[in-house]
Amino acid sequence: MSTKQKSSKLKSDNAPRRVPTPATNFVKNDDHKLRYDLIPPEAMDALARALTHGAKKYAPDNWRKCEEPWRYVRAAMGHINAYNAGKWIDEDSGNTHLDHAIASLAMLIGIVTSEQNGNIE
Repeated sequence: MSTKQKSSKLKSDNAPRRVPTPATNFVKNDDHKLRYDLIPPEAMDALARALTHGAKKYAPDNWRKCEEPWRYVRAAMGHINAYNAGKWIDEDSGNTHLDHAIASLAMLIGIVTSEQNGNIE
């Protein structure tokens, strides 16, 4: 048996086995719920990198105190323009411009949504 065949055999022998379960009448009406599982993990990582940088540079959730949401529009556009110009890394943070663009848009959504819901701090 070749090394490749042995490796393949080991993988299949160690694969988790699914144990059949009796049929149930389980029903879950969640078709109307948001599908968070569709968010690319890379986008979540990008958002976390930029927000972590901001929390260290300013303070955690400092963005919630912003009374001028247009600042995040300007920031997002600046990072997108930098990316379009071929600049990948933001010199200030060492993160990508796309990291900061997605974070700027997320913060803008957070601010605007809070304002619309009457949760102005």
